[in-house]
Amino acid sequence: VGREIVQRNPHDADGLHLLGLVFFARGDRARAKEFLEKFLETRPEAEVALEVSGMLQVLGGEVVPFPGTEDN
Repeated sequence: VGREIVQRNPHDADGLHLLGLVFFARGDRARAKEFLEKFLETRPEAEVALEVSGMLQVLGGEVVPFPGTEDN
């Protein structure tokens, strides 16, 4: 669904957010980062922007989502 939305409108915030979440959940870090960064460019509400910014920090290795679970 997200891909169809973004194909029709590459700047659709909901589609970009959905695809970013899907790729994040699948562990596809590069694609998740791509769509989440594009989503932030749409200037979403502050609460969602903070959530996505946190996800990007995880993807960038700046923070560990669950301390103690990082790879050794």
